Amino acid sequence: LQIATYNALLKALRAGGLTGQAFATIEDLRARGLKPDVVTFNTLLDAAGEAGNDTLMALVREDMRKAGIARDAATFNTEIKRCARTKVPIPFNPHIHRKHFSVS
Repeated sequence: LQIATYNALLKALRAGGLTGQAFATIEDLRARGLKPDVVTFNTLLDAAGEAGNDTLMALVREDMRKAGIARDAATFNTEIKRCARTKVPIPFNPHIHRKHFSVS
């Protein structure tokens, strides 16, 4: 299996609200020697956010950082969506802000 196949599976599990299974799938992915990419992490971040699990979201961000995967606009949008639902401030990342938002 390729990472794109796992990402499709993760998206389906997230859409079905099967957060636990999505995270278990990552262990299988890694056991097969595959490395999660930004899509993988963004899908897990979204699954954790949909489940209302801010601690899990923080763990995904940390795992993403350890893997050397940069947060992108999709990551930021997922975090905004979660913050809007909970009214909790978004973690500030100057790199993301500079890259995606410019003041004219």
